[in-house]
Amino acid sequence: MIFAKTHSVQKKAASAAETYTFLSVPGLDCSKRTASSEVSNTDQAAESPACANSSAFHYDFNNIPLYTRGTGWGSLVEGSSTVENGAAPHSAALMDDEHSTAVEPAVAAETSPQEETMAAAREEEPAQPAVIEPVRIVRDVDLWWFDGEDAANYDEEAKLTAFGGRPGATRGRFEWDVMRGADKIDFENASDHMVKNDANRITIWSTDASVTRGDVKVRCRWSLGGLSKTLYHEFTVFAPDEAVVVNGPNDSPWSGGYRSRYTLEVRDQFHRPMPREVEVNENWETFTADQPVVVDWMIAPPNGTMTGTPAVAQFYETYGMPAGPGRIPQAVNPGDPGATTRVMHAFQQYRAGSTTVGDGRLIKRHVTTYYRGQGRQ
Repeated sequence: MIFAKTHSVQKKAASAAETYTFLSVPGLDCSKRTASSEVSNTDQAAESPACANSSAFHYDFNNIPLYTRGTGWGSLVEGSSTVENGAAPHSAALMDDEHSTAVEPAVAAETSPQEETMAAAREEEPAQPAVIEPVRIVRDVDLWWFDGEDAANYDEEAKLTAFGGRPGATRGRFEWDVMRGADKIDFENASDHMVKNDANRITIWSTDASVTRGDVKVRCRWSLGGLSKTLYHEFTVFAPDEAVVVNGPNDSPWSGGYRSRYTLEVRDQFHRPMPREVEVNENWETFTADQPVVVDWMIAPPNGTMTGTPAVAQFYETYGMPAGPGRIPQAVNPGDPGATTRVMHAFQQYRAGSTTVGDGRLIKRHVTTYYRGQGRQ
């Protein structure tokens, strides 16, 4: 409610004096007023202390009736002032709440230029932004898992957006939940539930790989005022899962001994080649001798590399042993007598997602055997 006080103003004229009654509202300009009959723009109303910076009742404030009503700071009661030569004494008083009364608005004879300006200003006030309802959840990238490693060309985190379908921010309350696959992703707060206000985007992290396609399901419940909508999004957390031999073994002579080369391809859990280059590394478990005496059969230490040769998701593996003095048994060229005699074997591991030996997701574990004239997985 707006608290008002009535004043009586007497206008001096050449022929007669006319009395005008109008309202003043605290905090507004009292010079803008109306009366039961027209007041010219040259008329100046006197301002009393209570009326200073107050407005005439003519401003309807969106057609809301003005009332004198008591509050903690008192209510203004009807009073009167007489205007003479632009000066008016103040004769207003405060009264308690029980004397508060409704004041009927005065009706203006016509609209002044000042009033038209203020009305236009109100019309030009910026409107509240339109409500943009989300229509679907979109994800910016595919999500991958490398057993906690951060592969250079892959994303272990992604962003989900409750997309509004047209430009502009979608406001409201967004409640996110993981409905299926809670062991495979977390929200940015490291949980499976999160609420965000006036923010339609959320970050997710992978925590494990999918077993089947679309086995992760996220729900977003949006609300704003009396509007609400529920959206769902199903997706897959991809991961490297296997290293498949696509070529080899190819044997060749080397320094009196041999080299055997394989070409392997890293594929995901759905048997698709990795779409971009990825880090891989190898590691050896304990070797076991297959001959009573094995001397000086040393192999190179395990290492890591990036795929990309000869294709994006592929890498080479080479096993070799040159002939050497004191080596027992002696290495021979492929195809020579004794080339298929076993010397030693061990389990070998390949991991993807890191070039650091032993880090990343296990993609292959197999027995590798060194023969006198060849190497075989």
